[in-house]
Amino acid sequence: MDSRELLVFITLCAILMCLIVVLSIVSIVVITRKSNFTNPRNFMLIFLATSDLAIGVLVIPNVIFLTLNNSLVGGYICKACMFAEYMAVVAHTLTITALALDRFLAIRFPMKSRILRRRENYLFVIGAIMFLSLLYGLRGLLLYQPVEKEMTKGNTTETMYTCMVSDNTFNIHLGFVVVDFILLFILPSLVLIISNVKVSKTLRRTPFRTLSQSHASLHTKKKRRSMRLLLVMVVLFIILNIPLHSFRLGILFYNQDLSQVSVIMHSFLILSFLYYVSNVFLYGLMNNEIRYILYKFFRVGGLGGDSRDTDTPVHYSSRNLSRNANSS
Repeated sequence: MDSRELLVFITLCAILMCLIVVLSIVSIVVITRKSNFTNPRNFMLIFLATSDLAIGVLVIPNVIFLTLNNSLVGGYICKACMFAEYMAVVAHTLTITALALDRFLAIRFPMKSRILRRRENYLFVIGAIMFLSLLYGLRGLLLYQPVEKEMTKGNTTETMYTCMVSDNTFNIHLGFVVVDFILLFILPSLVLIISNVKVSKTLRRTPFRTLSQSHASLHTKKKRRSMRLLLVMVVLFIILNIPLHSFRLGILFYNQDLSQVSVIMHSFLILSFLYYVSNVFLYGLMNNEIRYILYKFFRVGGLGGDSRDTDTPVHYSSRNLSRNANSS
């Protein structure tokens, strides 16, 4: 990239980094201080917000560091940065997948899923995600090596470092690119699509027993809003993530001397960072207090739901499904 393109990329990364950090911290504070922790799903939301925070604090600065291709930091920092990057990305993706499955169980099997959806099981899932993320992050420690180079500035010479995959482990790195495509995109996409389609069908078919026409109309509007939100979540995940994963996979099998590879890659990185910014709307879908903040400050009441609602779409639907099952 030339100097102008580099400046634009770093500026966009800095803006997105600030947004991710601020929104993640706000989400963590609001959920921690104001939410009712009798609902164990809030533990998952806090963990998701924490993984987003790690993206802003660790991953984006590391991307900027690799783009600049120089730093005064030494070898162990190089490995630590790559370890943190892979760990944060995997933790986020697995948490999104777990939340999709949780929503599926809550709405499709509201009575039976109460046995599975206990606090200790949520904590076990979070622990498993943390373990798998740490395990996957070891890739950064094992495959990447610091590469020294000397930079002359005026009358002084400084030793700079960049972080690269060593020649001995390059083939392993290529294999991990394929694993990334399957683990971090294909499998989560399938889970999101299948679970949300099933949930949408359940919401559409679930009857609502009431003598009031206004209550029935309100229930119908909430179901439609819930289905739209589920669709938005799937579309955002696929559209904002598929370019980067597909391009990384594609350059393994096609000409790697393709012109403007760096510009294309960094453009797709910006798209993937936008996805993490959009996660605040996911919190608004699943948490009452954050939804109210979104309504008040971002004016998205029509998208995230009326701030006067007392239940999220998931809670509302699960409760009504249970009530309809009992009445039938």
